[in-house]
Amino acid sequence: MHLPCGGAITLSSPVDWLYQPSLDSDGHMIISGGHRINGNDRVNISGSTLVINNVQKNDSGVYICVEDIGLGPKHYVNLTVQGKLN
Repeated sequence: MHLPCGGAITLSSPVDWLYQPSLDSDGHMIISGGHRINGNDRVNISGSTLVINNVQKNDSGVYICVEDIGLGPKHYVNLTVQGKLN
């Protein structure tokens, strides 16, 4: 699963990705400055795109990206995983 940061917008600086199970819950940083910071080996970064390998139901939630310099807008991606993916 590829989640681009900002859609068609080209970002020139590294990005941070935050994961929240829902919009009203606390989140945790999974990518900081373009580098993975958690122990989840299924999550990687390619440019500014978040790559989730072997997507599972518990990957559902809100993914938020922002340029690492913190000046750009936040981009929200709501991922819902239903059933088994092949």
